[in-house]
Amino acid sequence: MKQRSGFAVMARLVGLVRPLVGYMLLAIAMGLLGHACAALITVFGGYALLELLLQLGSDGKLLAPKHLKERLVCECEQMLAQYTSPDESMI
Repeated sequence: MKQRSGFAVMARLVGLVRPLVGYMLLAIAMGLLGHACAALITVFGGYALLELLLQLGSDGKLLAPKHLKERLVCECEQMLAQYTSPDESMI
């Protein structure tokens, strides 16, 4: 059996897959779009819920305190800071 280098094997595989490049790019684009939609649906849902909470009720009273929006923003900032800061064990 003839020994081939890793580069030769990869070049041969790329040559075999070349006719499918269009489908591969389409699959990558659809995957990115699906991931973005899945991530952003919770963000837009949160905005909708916040707007619903801050709407005026029929009797003219707020359904939630005025400072709720600022508090939610602070909580979100703290959560992002906590989860995006580098972990000590990973350094």
